[in-house]
Amino acid sequence: MNMPPLAMYLLNAFLIVVVVIPLLQRNAARLGLVDLPKGRKMHDGAIPLTGGIAMFAAFLVPAMNLQLVLGAGWELIAGLGLLVALGVADDAFDINPWMKLCGQAAAAAIMVVPHSNFLQLGQLVGSEAVTPTLFALPLTIFFIVGIINAFNMIDGLDGLAGGAAATALAWIVFAAWLSGAPNAAAEPMLILFAVLGFLIFNLRHRWRSRASVFMGDAGSMMLGGAIAFFAIRLALPVAEAQPSPAVAPLPAVLWFFALPAFDTLLLIARRLADGKNPLVGDRRHLHHLLLEAGLPPERATAGVIAANGFLGGVGFAGWQLGLPGEALAAALIVPLMLHGYFVCRGWRHLQRLLLPEAAPVVMAQFGGDTYPAVQDRAA
Repeated sequence: MNMPPLAMYLLNAFLIVVVVIPLLQRNAARLGLVDLPKGRKMHDGAIPLTGGIAMFAAFLVPAMNLQLVLGAGWELIAGLGLLVALGVADDAFDINPWMKLCGQAAAAAIMVVPHSNFLQLGQLVGSEAVTPTLFALPLTIFFIVGIINAFNMIDGLDGLAGGAAATALAWIVFAAWLSGAPNAAAEPMLILFAVLGFLIFNLRHRWRSRASVFMGDAGSMMLGGAIAFFAIRLALPVAEAQPSPAVAPLPAVLWFFALPAFDTLLLIARRLADGKNPLVGDRRHLHHLLLEAGLPPERATAGVIAANGFLGGVGFAGWQLGLPGEALAAALIVPLMLHGYFVCRGWRHLQRLLLPEAAPVVMAQFGGDTYPAVQDRAA
């Protein structure tokens, strides 16, 4: 893929988002795709939930041309399309969580089954051990569904999910390009530029005090599914898009989206330990705790995005330095433990520094550690 034509496709993806979002905003209420401030949602006014549709359209139009140029399959477009449709239905009607999980699993199967892009259990720890297809397929689907929900659950502040996805996609693009398969970088670059266009409307900045559009479940699930798909394709030497054996080991790729994954894993563990449904939302995410500690939403968002980008850089550097996959996998325990410490106790130390005179927060007991009770704070 020559750079000038690819640059044109990337510009198209960016501009399509910028044009489509305002058009969809006008009809969001009619479609029932608006997010109202209620329960745990404390934003101001009704915000359209149409950013995900716009990003998918921005990816779909140039991707259809790229598919013809590259001769690649359509499994990614079909899988992401199902996730977007599922997300739109959930945004409009609040479908059953278990039904949503089944839809996510179906989308994951669509993306990986046609070319048998299955993860091997050994790849998670840098080993070359082969896993029988009977186990490799459910492992792959479980992995994709997990990343889908990681980005779905981190979508709690303006610009947060989009920014975290942008850092993960950027590292995936660099890794794909350096692995000797630049064609495999084209699709993640398209989605990256679509996300950048969306962030103009969703990220708080000098000219925008709050988000004017949300990506909704359609957007967060689409981004999670795409990132999981690209991660698998990048880490599989046998993948059709990766003829070169010089690909990034999966443990290195896991660093690219480690923070959303860790936040989801630890949150599910805390909910299960509390005897609660892991699919029922609360305000114990990392970004919620940063708000409780006294950080304004803009800084909380910037901090999480920067941390995810830094972790991705660690994985990328480790791969480029030739560290074995086993070492990169074992090293993931360090950010996991740091994350666990912060959400258990560390956020309180930060709160004492930022809000020394604040009234004590109502606390809920959990296994000897303390967390903020579920409460609403304007974000």
